[in-house]
Amino acid sequence: MDNTIAIGRSETEVSLKSAVYITMASDIYKELREYVKHYDTEVSGCGLVEKIIHKLKNADTDKPDTQILEFKIIEVFLPSKQRNTGATTNIDDEEIHNIVAQLIKDGKDVEKLKLHWHSHVDMDTFHSTTDEDNYDTLFNGDYLVSLVINKAGHFLGRIDLQNPAIISISDVQIYVYATADDKVMDKVNMNLAKLDEYIKKEKETSIVSYKGYGNHAGYSDYGDDAINTANNWWDIEDEYEKKVGITIAETLHMTKKQKKKFDKCYRVNCSGCNETNLCQNYKGMIDDALTEFRRTNYGTSGL
Repeated sequence: MDNTIAIGRSETEVSLKSAVYITMASDIYKELREYVKHYDTEVSGCGLVEKIIHKLKNADTDKPDTQILEFKIIEVFLPSKQRNTGATTNIDDEEIHNIVAQLIKDGKDVEKLKLHWHSHVDMDTFHSTTDEDNYDTLFNGDYLVSLVINKAGHFLGRIDLQNPAIISISDVQIYVYATADDKVMDKVNMNLAKLDEYIKKEKETSIVSYKGYGNHAGYSDYGDDAINTANNWWDIEDEYEKKVGITIAETLHMTKKQKKKFDKCYRVNCSGCNETNLCQNYKGMIDDALTEFRRTNYGTSGL
């Protein structure tokens, strides 16, 4: 862009010339609801998507036909090895490789593995900053369909396109069509049993120690949440986040009221807040500490 002179408009405008929507069968809808309802932590998975182009002839032959893009979810998966907390979900890389291998074995199109779904438990459905980072790394081809679901049954659909330009379309309409498949609960119960067994083993074998953050002088000043000894990895991560939050709050000379306010902030709307910079600094330092904690103890930094 060196040695260039702007002679056009100063703001870029984008007009979407085609309609987009997401569809799924009622058995897939029920399957996703059951996975989300079963756990009091976040949980995540992937799935197969088929892009269908519908063209509607325009009565006026001088005008182009209308193009409608349907992103049809045709199958979903619940990886049986994942580490989840109330605010994070991390699938083992090995599990994705296993799913891809099984798709190849079954003669299914791996290129259709373009769905990422995860729960927000009892929180609202929105795209967090962590979600945004994950979407950037999950592309398999020219598009990615993502769903955020909560226990109340709210679904938030999103489509990220990478060709011919990088475009994110959120709040995409989702349609569910009726199916007569009565075997969906067999699949749900089998998948839940596998993940439950993995979680049970992790509870029994996980021994992770806090590293880099010990007790500090101001500990009791921020101790509005009890911090107890934990014996499984997600409890340990939650406890670690509380403990490191106390340390960081002290470092930033935050008041107890500020800390409580920032801990409840999900960074979805910072407009009108006069403490945005302090909040983002606090949240960013916690994210950095958690990333290092996971890398040190789990060998991974995220999903």
